[in-house]
Amino acid sequence: SRWLIVEGQAEYTLVHALARELSYDLDEYGVAVIDAQNNGNPQIFASLARAFSIPWLAVFDGDPAGRGYCQSIQNRGFEAAFVAARCRTHAAGNLEQQLIADGLDAELRGVLQSIGIPEAATASPQELLQLLDDHKTAYAAALGSTLCGNAALAARMPEAFRSAIADLRGLI
Repeated sequence: SRWLIVEGQAEYTLVHALARELSYDLDEYGVAVIDAQNNGNPQIFASLARAFSIPWLAVFDGDPAGRGYCQSIQNRGFEAAFVAARCRTHAAGNLEQQLIADGLDAELRGVLQSIGIPEAATASPQELLQLLDDHKTAYAAALGSTLCGNAALAARMPEAFRSAIADLRGLI
């Protein structure tokens, strides 16, 4: 009955885990999470949602590509105010940069170690970003598992995800 458009597989995994921890199971409430980067492109999904009268929100990276997705949606005939209300971007850049900016450095290092990347323990900040990028889906799955039963961690996850999940509750 509603769509949440995200960039990729890591976001797909994390949003599902985070929503469950925030007591809003997306599947139970009829929210389809769409990994737009691997299944087409965001502007096509926004246009399809409009054609089918499906309410939608989107969360993208705050990098040039993510901001470009917002612009490409607007270029499909959506009003700027509507796009601003429906599309969120991570303030710190891409997903990994946002997770680190949100203070999840220690958790990310632990997650990487748990999936067999021991060098994560001593990696420089730049090396950590590269390790996360190189193991996107694996770290996201492990971080998603870590979210289960961890309300304190859920409260520290990216604001763009948390606000989108909260706004999905009443989206029409």
